[in-house]
Formats: sequence, C-alpha cells, structure tokens
Amino acid sequence: MEQRALIVSPTRRYVGLALRGGAYAVVFGWSLLFLMLAYCLATPVLLIQTFTSAADAEVAGDFLLALGLSVVVASSSLLLLRRGVRSSPRKLLAFFYGFEAPMIVLVLLRLFLVREITAGAAFVLGCIVLGCFSAAWSVFRPYAQSKAGAHAQLAIAAVALVSALSLAAYYALYLPPAAAATLDAIFSASTWTRLWHQIVWSRGFAILWSVTGLFFVLISGSLFLGAPLGVVVAHVRHFRDQTRFHRLRFASPALTAAIVVASVALTVALWAAAGTQRSRDAFSRIEAHLKAPAPAELERLYRKEATLRAALLDAYLAPYRYLGARGETNHLQHLYKDTWFAGPIADAAQDAHDFILRPFLYDGDSLRGDQERAAALYATLFDAPIQRAEREKIDHAFASTYERLLEKAASSLVDIDAKRVRLERQDVSVREVGDASEVTIHDVYKNVTNAPQEILYYFELPEDAVVTGLWLGHNDNRDEAFAHRVAPRGAAQKVYKAEVRRRVDPALVEQVGPRQYRLRAYPVPTDKPLHVWMSYAAEPDGALIPRPRLLERRNAFFDGSTQYSKNGTAVEGVGDKEWVRVELKATASAVRGSVSLGGRTIERTPRDPCRWDCKLSAGKGERVAIVVDRSFSMPSFSAENELGWAKRGLSGYAIDLVLAAAEGSGRARIVQRLDDDADLRALGSSTFAELLDGDLGGYDAVFVLTDDDGYDRAADFNPRAWPKALWIVHSGAVPRAYPDAIADALSRRGSGIAGTLSDAVARWQSYEDPEVLTVSGKEAWKGTGKIDVKALSSAAAAPIDQIAAKMWIAARAERLAERDTLHALAQATNIVTPLSSMIVLVDERQHKALDDASKDGSKFDRAVEDGKEQAPAPGDPFNLSATPEPEEWMLLFAVLALIAYMRSPWRDRGRTLSS
Repeated sequence: MEQRALIVSPTRRYVGLALRGGAYAVVFGWSLLFLMLAYCLATPVLLIQTFTSAADAEVAGDFLLALGLSVVVASSSLLLLRRGVRSSPRKLLAFFYGFEAPMIVLVLLRLFLVREITAGAAFVLGCIVLGCFSAAWSVFRPYAQSKAGAHAQLAIAAVALVSALSLAAYYALYLPPAAAATLDAIFSASTWTRLWHQIVWSRGFAILWSVTGLFFVLISGSLFLGAPLGVVVAHVRHFRDQTRFHRLRFASPALTAAIVVASVALTVALWAAAGTQRSRDAFSRIEAHLKAPAPAELERLYRKEATLRAALLDAYLAPYRYLGARGETNHLQHLYKDTWFAGPIADAAQDAHDFILRPFLYDGDSLRGDQERAAALYATLFDAPIQRAEREKIDHAFASTYERLLEKAASSLVDIDAKRVRLERQDVSVREVGDASEVTIHDVYKNVTNAPQEILYYFELPEDAVVTGLWLGHNDNRDEAFAHRVAPRGAAQKVYKAEVRRRVDPALVEQVGPRQYRLRAYPVPTDKPLHVWMSYAAEPDGALIPRPRLLERRNAFFDGSTQYSKNGTAVEGVGDKEWVRVELKATASAVRGSVSLGGRTIERTPRDPCRWDCKLSAGKGERVAIVVDRSFSMPSFSAENELGWAKRGLSGYAIDLVLAAAEGSGRARIVQRLDDDADLRALGSSTFAELLDGDLGGYDAVFVLTDDDGYDRAADFNPRAWPKALWIVHSGAVPRAYPDAIADALSRRGSGIAGTLSDAVARWQSYEDPEVLTVSGKEAWKGTGKIDVKALSSAAAAPIDQIAAKMWIAARAERLAERDTLHALAQATNIVTPLSSMIVLVDERQHKALDDASKDGSKFDRAVEDGKEQAPAPGDPFNLSATPEPEEWMLLFAVLALIAYMRSPWRDRGRTLSS
C-alpha cells in the first residue's frame, strides 16, 4: 500500500499552528479563569452567602441554582476536555462556544440582568440551555444509536437552531451602526491626533500599552463579543450534521423534514404563547368601565377575577420581571440615529429588536408608570392594596434581584409573616398591685439573615389597659438598657423614621386606635441578639390577666425552639399564633373601686358587654344614621345580619340607612329608610372618604358597618362635619390601626369601636349619664373636673392610676386646646396614649432631634404609614442614548473577522493528497 503524504505549504502550516494555539489559549485560558473565579469567588463568597439568603427567603432560589451551575460548568469543562478533544481545535471551539461560554454568560445574565423568571423568559432560556447541552453531548457522542434518540437529537438541534438564528439576527442589528462608528473613528483626524498626543506624552510607551491592551481586549472579546457568533456557528454546524445523519440513516428526507418543521413550528408557537401578556387588555377593560361605571359591567369583570389579578400583578411587577418596556426601549434606535442612519431604518431596527426580545420586554408604555397604574386599579377593583393582597408573589419578585438587599431597612407590607428575626426567648414577669397588674415582656431576638432588620408588631389590648414602659438593650440586664421617653406622637414618629433611614438604633411604641398599638424596633443586628422590654398595666378579666393579642407581625417569627418563662420559671407556650404565649393568671379578683388621681376621684362601674339578645333602652327621637360599607371585601351576610337586628331591636330613633358609594361600583350614595330594601352587593372599593362622605353633623350618632379600616389607603381625611358620636362596627377582627383623624374622632365622648351593632348602641346609650368619661368592654369610667398634673409628677404612678390616666386622656384626645395638658399628664404617669408615644433613643444627637421636634407646632400630627415598599428595581438597559466608543466597534469587527476566517475554506486549500 502506498503511503500518502500531506503536503502543506510553510505559510499555511504557520497559520494552522497559530490558529491551533489561539484555540488552545481561548478555551483553556477562559476555562482556567472560570475555574479560579468559581472556587476563589463564587464558592466561598457568593455561593455561601446566596445559600444563606435563599434559605432565609431573602433572594430567589434560582440565584443559588445559577451560581451552583457556574461551579459545575467550570469544573466539568476541564475534565471533559481531557477525553479526546484536546487534539481537535474544531471540537475545542465547538465545546467552548457551544456549551461552556454560553452557559457562563447565562449565569452572569441571570445574576446581574435577568429578573424574576417569567414563562416567556423560562421558555427561551430553557431552549438555550437544552441546545447547549445537546451541543456538548454531540462533541463526545455525535450521533445517537437508537431510533428514538436520533429523532430526539434532531428535534433538539432544530430547537437550538431557532435560538441560534434569533441570536444571529439580534447580533446583526448592531452591525450597521458598529461599522459606521468604526469607519468614522478610523477616518477621523481627532482619533489619530489623540493617539499621537498620547505617544508623545508617554515618550513612546503608549505604543507598548496599546499593543498589550489590544491583546487583552482581543482575548476578552473572544468571549464577550465572540461568544454570540461562536454559538451561532456551533449550533448551525450541529444542526447540519444531525440533519445529514438522520437523512442518511433513515433514508427518508420527508421524515427528516417533518421532524425539523414540527420542532421549529412548535418552538415558535410556544414562544408566542409564552410571551403573551394581558396587562394592556386588563388596563383597557378596567379603565373603560371606570369612565362609565355600571354595576352590571363590574360584575362581569369580577367573573374574570383571577385573570385580572394576574394581569395587574404582572404590570405591577414589570420592573422586576422584564428588561424594559416596549414603549421605552430606544437604545438601538439611538445607535442608528447617532451614526449614518435615521428615520425609517432606525425605527425598523428598533422594532426588530423588540420583536426578538419579546419575552423579555414588558408590553406596555412604561415600567414605573404602569406599575403605579396597576396598583391604583387593583385597589379600586379589589378593595385592597396590591402589596398586601399579593405580598408573597411580590416578595418573591423583590427577592429576585440583589438590589433589594442593598437598600432594605424598614419593614413593609410584603414583610408580613416573613421569617427573618427569630424570637429566641420570651420572659414574662407579672406584678400585681391592688386592682391592676403590671406585665413586663422581655423578648430576645436573633437576626437569621445577612442584613439588619426591623421588627414590627400591631397588637390589641383592652381599652382599659395601657402601655407603661419600653427599653432596648444587648444583654439581659434591663438596668443597662436604653430607656424610653414619652413624646408627642408626631414628633416621636418623625424622629424614629429619620433614625431608621440613618440605620441607627431606635424603638417606638404608639397607640394607633382605641385598642390598637404598634411596636417597632430597628435594627436587629446580624452579629448579636437584641433585647426588647415592654410593660403594660391591665385589670384582670376574671381569673386571667389580658395578654396582647397579635393583629399583624412583620419580619419577627417564633417557632418550636423559642423558650418561654414566667417570673423566671420555664413554661410551655399556649397558642401557635400569639405573640405572648404565656398564660397569665391573677391570684385575686379585681375590686372595681374608685381611683384617686391628681385630686380627682374617678369611679368605675362594671358592665356586661351587650350581645345579640341584650335589651336596649328605647330611643327618644334621636337622629341616627347606619352607614353600610358595600365594597368588594365586605361580606354581605354581615351587613344583612346587623340590619336585621336593627329593624327588630331599635325603636324610638329617627334612623337613616346610608348605603355608601364605592369607587368603581357605578353606584351613588343612597340615603333611605331602614325598612326599605337595600342593595348590599359587594362591588368596588371604599375608604373612609366614601364611608363618611356627606354632612354628618346633623346626626346624634353614626354607626358604620364595615369590614376593614382602610388604613393602607387612608389619607388625611376630615369630613365636612363630624357627628356627635361616631361608632365603627367591624364584621370581623378589629383593624390593626386607624388614621389619626378617625382615631381622634373615635375618642370623642360617646364614640368608639365595637364588634356588633347592638354592643355599639348599648355603649352609646351609657353616655346618657353626663359624668361618664368613657365606656370600655367591662366597665364605665366616671369623673368630672380637672386633674392636677403637678401633683402626679413627684411620685411613680400605680398601675391602676396609669389606667385611669389613660382613660381620662382618651376621652379628651380630640380636644386641640387641651392636648399639651393631656400630654403632660401622660408624661407624669409614664404611659402611652392616643396623643403620646414612647420612643427609645441611644445618643444625645437623637435626644436633641426629639427635643426640637417636640417644640414644633405639628408635634401631634402623625403621618399615615401605608407600609408600601419602594424596592430599588434594576436599571433599564434598553432605555439609553449613549453610543459605544469606537474601540468597542473595532473589537467587534476584529472578532467577527477571526471567526469568519475560522469558518473559511481558504485555510484548508493548501492541503493536497498524492500517492
């Protein structure tokens, strides 16, 4: 047999060696760099931190998956390359550009660009990943041996081809402005002038810097700019090889064509379906209804409730799910207009860009604009803030970007029931003094996240209970802790919020309703526990001392590892959802006697709460209004039951039934007789502005039947005139807070909140006695005259004195002229009232800020805290107007030329065979 010789010219041999060396340098150089980054940076720093954050639900779990995948890819690549691939530059490049490089780039994109994964993004990324693994598999096992395997490999290659061609089309859109910018730079005198000045200034060293820099730029470009072209080449060749193999093996071009066509068609169809968004349709339908609201049309909208909720949520989360909005993407258009192209060409290029990136772009006019629009429409339609109603989904979207962790400070609606700060230990001590008891709660918190956190509780105490103390420390000794100051409610809130923004320790407890309180502490550090003490005074209710009833918690949580004790003795916690889980038993029953306070005697008269079957006094012609909330969240059966009782149990009153208007319901406010049929359908949304609209000043009492407080959407609302008495009857649990204007109105003599209409009417009737200050659930408090505050300032008040002072202040909280005197009484007795809060400060600067705020004329004005979180969203990479620098375009063309040469048949023309 004759020996065949390969004749290669020296020039082509050197070119071949250079190309082989370049392939080795690119592949092994980047693989080693990936490996070093994976084990020196990703594993010890990012991977561990992300694992901890993902476990704490601070970041989405796919962050952990992306980082873990980067380590696996970097580790497996070098191991796989040892198996018969090193001798083939073509296989090296095919593996690198077909699998390793795109997988690493996908990881980087997920970490720093792609936000929460939508269905469209998941489908596109899934197709790319599937194609990458198929390309990697084909390097080592090019062709499947089984029939099913061959069909599957061809179908996957077709799917990968669609992804590669889409990438090629996207990449090609940047070539015209790149070429124009590069030519402008080459033929620009200023470019060469600057270069000459640099050479002269550096005494020739600029030439060395330029050559060295060009080398590193080309190496970097081989990945970041060459990867898209390399991916296209790798997958086109992979599809070509699979098509040839399949056609030759099965001898059926029709079968091959059918599989390819079916795979491509299915891919395109799924791409179109996955990228479909319904926000525009939802906006148009809801806004069309709001322009001409009609109850029938609104009821038709509610039949598509799930679809509308999902569409509005998608619009609200657009900054966290999409790379940009189609109405705002202008990056490519600017690139074209800043070079040689303008007008229709620039517009067409931008349209093509948006079409290719369809699954990653929000189908709307503006990310931020539509977010606000969606929040407003959601509240109008479903009578709840979107952050409260969809908090779990919103929290997941917020956690899908690291930016949230950089700015996180105060808790928000999306932190309700979040598990970030564990209650490690709770010690409860009880001190019984005469008719009342003082309870001190000592909580020890441990932050289980990597960032400082705020804890927040909304809780309820009986109306005849009062908060008497607050401390903040870092060990078990309360004597070493920072103690509270009693301050005007507005001044305390202002200073607390300012210190949270400064990330400095404060704590604050406020009364935010007749029975509601809000406790906050910030920050719970990551390196040591935080100790919080709070004390309150309460009268026993039978054999038990009332415990704070939890209404809402944010960030804090308790589990099976939380330890409980009472007066130093370990006990078992009672109840799974309670904040204070220690049962508090009184050793003796309270004696309902009189209380002497500042020279005044305050009497207490026991009373039984009025239930459905209680007997009420007949009215004497008083004018009364019953306002019914008809919003979407109001259960109609509750209003029907209450109105049924009113028809049976109320007599002797001139009663108006007021059917409140609800925003978006298409129904006007109606005033009618109680006996007439009432339209109680639950439609639209309502706030106190709708419920208390109209002239209420002519009524002796107004009873509002509602389900919620509307605090999340409350503004500084004041009706034209308040009634003499205002009662709010809640169909379920009491709300967590009221805006101050409503809370102050509920502090008027004869006003309050109740769980049933019958109890509210019975308590209102108790005020027929002119000496009655206020009526709680268990007793009526009577007193007249004025309290001498100076007589209380020299001695510590007993628990029952503190309760009496709180009841005295609560009955007068709405009197503007008396507020300074009432606040002084709160300071003298060391209590929290509707006007006075307790704040813990830790340095002189904070105390000076509180002193200044307490002198302000608005010191009692407190802002409504809706709890909405404005988490920082990632930037919009496609809403820019900058043009890349000329050297970036030149680098792009250099890489393009290199890959074009690698694909060119010219480099093989020197090879001939002779016998």
